[in-house]
Amino acid sequence: MNYSGYYTYNNKKETFGFDVKKYDQNLIHGEGKDEGGPFSVEIKIKKSLFCTMKKIYHGAHTVNPL
Repeated sequence: MNYSGYYTYNNKKETFGFDVKKYDQNLIHGEGKDEGGPFSVEIKIKKSLFCTMKKIYHGAHTVNPL
């Protein structure tokens, strides 16, 4: 399953997409690639349907958007 979205960095809107590799109750794991390189995604879904996402670039850094 493929999902896409966007993030804002330095007032610039950038799109990205990822493939879901595993869904386990309230936790989604996926992998994708954007201009920053290949990454893994971990998404935690809260009871209020609000979610938090961690974007982990392979061999580089982690992005924790709000």
